[in-house]
Amino acid sequence: MDAYDIGAWLLLIALIGIIVRRLWPRPGKPILVDGSNVLHWANNNPDLRALRRVITLLQQSGYRPEVVFDANVGWLVFDRWSGPEMLAPHIGLEPRDITVVAKGKIADLELLERAKRRKLRIVTNDRYRDWVLKYPMLRREDVLVRGRVGLTGAELDLDPATVTSRRDDASPRRAGRDDRR
Repeated sequence: MDAYDIGAWLLLIALIGIIVRRLWPRPGKPILVDGSNVLHWANNNPDLRALRRVITLLQQSGYRPEVVFDANVGWLVFDRWSGPEMLAPHIGLEPRDITVVAKGKIADLELLERAKRRKLRIVTNDRYRDWVLKYPMLRREDVLVRGRVGLTGAELDLDPATVTSRRDDASPRRAGRDDRR
């Protein structure tokens, strides 16, 4: 076996790894996150740590978050345009789980279309009142998940019971100040 054969085998193994990773089901139930909304949950200022707390709480609660941002998210947090690759390490997700909509595109529509097509819930404090006629699913109480981020961590109004986290909470659903990484 020469160097050419070894290189071909390594390439084949790498391609198989990529295919398996893309096709293999990821753990957790998918849930959408309105990243541009959740970003402002801590003191009404854009804060990636607030979003990371919410994502951590969702993951610890058995969900697989997929975040959708408006095109201007990078300008809000980094003073320049940013895509999924730049945002991913700051919020604890893979770039494939992050969408930054193109300039001029409405992120709300992207979220609502995905939620409708895939029958997913959306973590947001937005009520999407302008879209209720086009998306009647918004009238159901189980579609939108409200929440907040404070000094004690993230809290989400997930059904059937509210999932909360506090610094003094020893449960596995904890997502507080110490989880900033």
